[in-house]
Amino acid sequence: MPPICRQLAFFLRVEPQSELSGSFLNLVLPIQDALALGRGRAARYTEQHVLRARVIGQLRSKRLPLRDIRAQLGRLTDEQMVAMLPRPRAAHLTPEGLPQPPPAPSYPSVTWEVVALMEGLVLMVNSSKAPGVRRVADDIYRHYSVPPARTT
Repeated sequence: MPPICRQLAFFLRVEPQSELSGSFLNLVLPIQDALALGRGRAARYTEQHVLRARVIGQLRSKRLPLRDIRAQLGRLTDEQMVAMLPRPRAAHLTPEGLPQPPPAPSYPSVTWEVVALMEGLVLMVNSSKAPGVRRVADDIYRHYSVPPARTT
């Protein structure tokens, strides 16, 4: 089944194989479009069909009868249908347009620095414990780290 058919079925809240036909499909496809876009596995759907399917799914969740949904869809423009749909939640952004950092954890946590010494060997450093820890980690890195192998 093409992805657009699965998407239509999802928004219509129907099973793709069994119910994506008949009265539900007639709600999504105006009669003049049905013949132009094919039938069965050869059927093709546009973004307007997906928009109509989303609106139908929303109206079906309100338990409206199919004839009322069909009548309402006949009166709506694409802009009105878009306005009916719930807006996606906007992420809270910083003034620079970046997402807000996550809040501080409510549980005790420790931040570790991971220093790669060689392939498969790392040194974990918690520099908040003692002032000399980072100096010792630097000494270990200088004496024991192996540069990565060159690939040519």
